[in-house]
Amino acid sequence: MEVPKFLKNVLIINGAISLILGFSYITGIINIILDLISFPSFNPLYSYVFGGTLLVFGIFSLLLLKRKNLANIKLFMELIIGWKIVVVLTSFLALQITVPYFIAPIQFIWVNNIIFIFLILIDLFVYRKYW
Repeated sequence: MEVPKFLKNVLIINGAISLILGFSYITGIINIILDLISFPSFNPLYSYVFGGTLLVFGIFSLLLLKRKNLANIKLFMELIIGWKIVVVLTSFLALQITVPYFIAPIQFIWVNNIIFIFLILIDLFVYRKYW
């Protein structure tokens, strides 16, 4: 069965953003940028886990385009919507907790939240449209 063009585009956007962010976190590019602008760096474990998860989601997003199976795409969309919601909610919770060694710079938590909220809205729109 052919995957609708709009759904393909959303998967490509999800995949590209996930791969770019994932690669940036795993390689330390994000921390280099933060050092250059004198912001505190991310906890390395956070960078590796978060970046690795994003890389996996990016790879699978693009693999699903090749396989053209709408049932698998639906399951994947449910997974990434749920994961992004949990990331945003835990980020908001983390912003409420004051600890001496914070997991990530507050400014980047807000940037990530804005990106993920935007993607959640697009993903939910696509999910409701096709399922």
